[in-house]
Amino acid sequence: MIFITGATGFIGSHLGQFLTDKGHPVLGIDTSPNRPTFLAKSVQINQLSVTQKDQIEDLFKSNSISTVLHLGMTSTPKDAKADPRKARESIIEGTEILIELCLKYKVKNFTFFSSSHVYGDVNTDSVSEDMSGAPKSDYGKYKLEAEKICLEKLKGSEISHTIIRPTSVYGPHDPGMRVINKFIDRAQQGLALSINDHQSLMDFTFIEDFLEGVNLLLSKGPFQGEVFNLSRGRGRTLLEACEIIKTHYPNLEVHLKESSDVNQTKKGCLDITKARTLLGFKPQFDLEQGIAKIITTQRINE
Repeated sequence: MIFITGATGFIGSHLGQFLTDKGHPVLGIDTSPNRPTFLAKSVQINQLSVTQKDQIEDLFKSNSISTVLHLGMTSTPKDAKADPRKARESIIEGTEILIELCLKYKVKNFTFFSSSHVYGDVNTDSVSEDMSGAPKSDYGKYKLEAEKICLEKLKGSEISHTIIRPTSVYGPHDPGMRVINKFIDRAQQGLALSINDHQSLMDFTFIEDFLEGVNLLLSKGPFQGEVFNLSRGRGRTLLEACEIIKTHYPNLEVHLKESSDVNQTKKGCLDITKARTLLGFKPQFDLEQGIAKIITTQRINE
């Protein structure tokens, strides 16, 4: 059985459905009671936080869990800044709890879902896994600390353990409305788009590519402490994203503004050479195809 934390979030719910479609039994936890309508009923969701050790251990006792995919943490720098204590508890203490249970119940695979924010500002053409260590936000610092905990506590164990660093993942059915989905939603309502820092690069990663990367990771192991960037591997600007959306909504107005937040982490392109080489990862969706698929999916569901 595969155990997913953060199972009703954007990535977690898509991952649960993807793995269910692959024939895997899936069990999940999440603090949110809002279950996505597309998620199969066979995916059992328990409303728990990753810090509720006793209740989570009950799930480990009563289920034969072979793989843990740990996404159930404070999910954005903004949320971490608003409540740093809660962020630290969920990212660091929650990870420590899960690792302890994985060791105790002899889980075979553990994957920690980190973030590109561990890199801090990206000032190069692309950033590889060995270039981390200068996070700018508390969120990035907590994620990096949790990565180190994973590597230290699982080193030498029989558990195959990996770290994934995603960035700018987007796609249909996004309850948190990440930037691409927000832009599409405004375009559909006939509202103008306003963008700051429109020339900085972001490595927009379509959810289907990301899920396939996770699937390859699970099938290619075991790994002992490998860290993988999982992204499209191509930097694009917010202005490009707006221009692509405008091809679907020709009357869309786009207003450019100067960035006012000097403390915001400067994103960029991730080097996915390692994932291509060790996993055979081959992302298929450029931003044009990803945006088109979101719009098509929304129209089908209207």
